[in-house]
Amino acid sequence: GTDKNAYGFIFGAKDARNNYSFQITENKYYAVKNYQHGVSGQLTSGAIKASLENSNSPVLLKIVKQADDIHFYINNWHADKVSNLGFFGSQIGFIVEGKSHIAIDYTRSYIGKADKEGTN
Repeated sequence: GTDKNAYGFIFGAKDARNNYSFQITENKYYAVKNYQHGVSGQLTSGAIKASLENSNSPVLLKIVKQADDIHFYINNWHADKVSNLGFFGSQIGFIVEGKSHIAIDYTRSYIGKADKEGTN
């Protein structure tokens, strides 16, 4: 496989050239990247836990900010975290590279503590 076929979230974005991404690649890796002035840098990456590799099942990606830490989850498995990121902006979105295909069932976001239903 190659990492040219990837999908995931864009977050903390000012525009297409200044943002962060949380991506899953076809070769069963995840990566957290930053793009500053269009130049890509990798903040962290790793192998996806073997039990999550079933390509026929939906994948739930989650990003959670707690204090100065940002936590990254794949199907509720805590994949990684990064600390002290200065966001470029407040935009969010999706990234789909190469021959990847995605379908979005729903998105949910909130600021502050969520109630039992995940909303304020």
